[in-house]
Amino acid sequence: MRPVASFALSLCLVAAPAAAATPEATFLGDSVYTAPSDCAKHKKVTAGGPRSSLTVPNTLTAKGYVSFDGACRFVNIDERYKGRIWTVSLSCKGALPEATLRSEVWRRLPDGSLSITVGTQATTLVACGPDKPAAVKAR
Repeated sequence: MRPVASFALSLCLVAAPAAAATPEATFLGDSVYTAPSDCAKHKKVTAGGPRSSLTVPNTLTAKGYVSFDGACRFVNIDERYKGRIWTVSLSCKGALPEATLRSEVWRRLPDGSLSITVGTQATTLVACGPDKPAAVKAR
């Protein structure tokens, strides 16, 4: 093999892991999203309150979902309508050793909250973290 071709091949092999990095939902910023009824729970836990399956709510951040029993990381995030609608693929691990794949559709609502749809089931999550996203004007 030629030295130039060998060098190019080694660059491809070294660069491959970086390309496989876990995507992040950077458009969520530093906000922590949870069900409206769970914001108080989230604030208590982050202030040092007790951690159990009853006190730790499911939360969504730019890195994925976290709950007391498991977590989901992003596999792919596709923006469908700029700043408003995304399709998201996740890999989730919980009590079972093998990961499960899940697809969701996210819609940014006019008040800044997110409507998360899995199949036909929709859930609204609100920002409970440090920087609440600005409301989006209806188009």
